[in-house]
Amino acid sequence: MLLAGSAGAALVPRPHHPDALARDHGISRATAYRYLDEVIAVLADQAPGLRQALKRAPNGLPLWLSAAEPGSVHDITAARRDALPALYRAAATGLPTLADPGYEGAGIGIHIPVTQYPAGRKLDINTRTRNAVLRSMRCLGERGFALLTGRWRALQHITASPSKIGDIARAALVLTHFEYDYIT
Repeated sequence: MLLAGSAGAALVPRPHHPDALARDHGISRATAYRYLDEVIAVLADQAPGLRQALKRAPNGLPLWLSAAEPGSVHDITAARRDALPALYRAAATGLPTLADPGYEGAGIGIHIPVTQYPAGRKLDINTRTRNAVLRSMRCLGERGFALLTGRWRALQHITASPSKIGDIARAALVLTHFEYDYIT
């Protein structure tokens, strides 16, 4: 049985709210919310790790989620800890990584868009091509974000702790993978 509560309300249709399920099944409200937490934890544990996600073909479906961080942690700080070590190994073999402008200074093999040079000097063809590829790839990332936040109401506005948010987001990722026949 899958339950949904205040933080995970989007995981199940509204008639299955924990209060209603507790009432209908003769269990306490606290037990219904405890079941909700257990279901979220079980689903979150099935979310793919970064190594598994990198083996899948990108099509705009979100593949992997890092742990949720407090709002004060900058993207590049989290990326240096969670993703960049694996990408540096790929860069060392000659496989570059394309990133958005927030990753400026990320290190070897991490390429970000280049803005127009001052005084009207045009970018060379290789740089313009890389910028075009980055723009086209970024739309896939935006699609992945939209799939999760648009489909799962619990991710649209949430005020839970970062660890709870991470579990809910990973649970939503597993359900999204199941919904799109990415897993069975």
